[in-house]
Amino acid sequence: MDENHEETTFGMTGEQISRLLAFALEPTSPSDEDSPELSRTAREALGDLLSQPLPSRLLPSGLRAGGQSVQELLQNPRTPLRVLKAVKEHGKALSRRADHRTESIAATIVYYAAIACARLFHAQMISDQPVERLADVFGTQAKRRWVPAELREVFAKAKVLVQSANR
Repeated sequence: MDENHEETTFGMTGEQISRLLAFALEPTSPSDEDSPELSRTAREALGDLLSQPLPSRLLPSGLRAGGQSVQELLQNPRTPLRVLKAVKEHGKALSRRADHRTESIAATIVYYAAIACARLFHAQMISDQPVERLADVFGTQAKRRWVPAELREVFAKAKVLVQSANR
């Protein structure tokens, strides 16, 4: 594996990237979307994750998040790009360690929300994934009713941006 590949995939294997993408693109079928249990547990897992501060050990040297929650970091257009990259890595790590499906889905949403915020707030791509895939992921997340409205809006706007950049 060459050095550039290691940097662009953040050390993830093809299988790990596929698994992460599969969670993000997992269809919200009518039965899933209408399932009160899935909606409730996914909303709770995502709410718990978003309400926690980003662990300071994940922040790049010299940067502080000031005790802000992950949600505050994702909603603030002034959050530095390096912090968004740390949020992305945090989501990826949590997705790998998740014990339950809804925890993994919540962590994956945080992962992709950081990518969407980087594109929306900084006009930067912090992912190697093809823009078509990102547009699909962002569109899927924007439609999930149990994702907070502010994040759905970020996903919807980021989808438009990545689609227009691909033209």
